[in-house]
Amino acid sequence: MPNPEHYRDNLEEILGREKFMETEPGFLESVAGSLSNITGDILAQFGVDIFLVLGFMGTLLLLGLIIWVMRRHRFPVEREGGIKEPAAAGGHSPETAMWRSKEEARSGSHAEALRYLLLSLLLRLEEEGEIEYHQSYTNGEYIKQLRSGNYPGLTLVKEIIRLYEMIWYGKCNCREQDYEQGLQLYRRLQEARR
Repeated sequence: MPNPEHYRDNLEEILGREKFMETEPGFLESVAGSLSNITGDILAQFGVDIFLVLGFMGTLLLLGLIIWVMRRHRFPVEREGGIKEPAAAGGHSPETAMWRSKEEARSGSHAEALRYLLLSLLLRLEEEGEIEYHQSYTNGEYIKQLRSGNYPGLTLVKEIIRLYEMIWYGKCNCREQDYEQGLQLYRRLQEARR
C-alpha cells in the first residue's frame, strides 16, 4: 500500500519549484490592492467603519431590488392627458368600457379610445369564460389563455392587441383610422362569435 507521506513529500517538492513560487502580483491584483488601500485610508481618515459602509451599500442594493420588482408589476401610471390606466377594470363592464372608448374617440383621444376598446374586449372575453382578467396580466398571457382554450377568434384578438401595442408601447400617434380599424376588428370578432 502506498505511503501517504511519500505523496505529500513529492507534492511539496513539486510546488516548491521556482515556477510555482509566488510571483509579483498581476495588474488586476495591483489595482484591487491599491483601491482597497485607498478606500481603507479614506474611511480611516473620516473615522467611518467599513461595516457601516457595507450596510449602507447593502441597503441601497435592497432598495434598488424592491424598486425593480415594483416596476415589473403593472400599477396604474399617469399617461398623456392625465388619464390613468384602468385599474383592475376600474369597475368597468364591457359595455361601460366600450362607451368610454367611444367617448374618448369623439373627444379626439384615439389612443385612449383604443385602450378602452381593448379593455372592453378583455372584459367581454372574461364574461364569456374564455379568459381570467387581472390587471397584472400581460396581453401575451391573455393570448396564452385563449390559445389553451382553442378560442376560435384568436387571430382577431391578436390583431387588436397588435394594433394596441403598436400605438401604446410603440408611442406612435394614434389616428382616427387606427381606432376605426380596431373597432372594425372588434365588430368582426362579435359577428364571428354569433
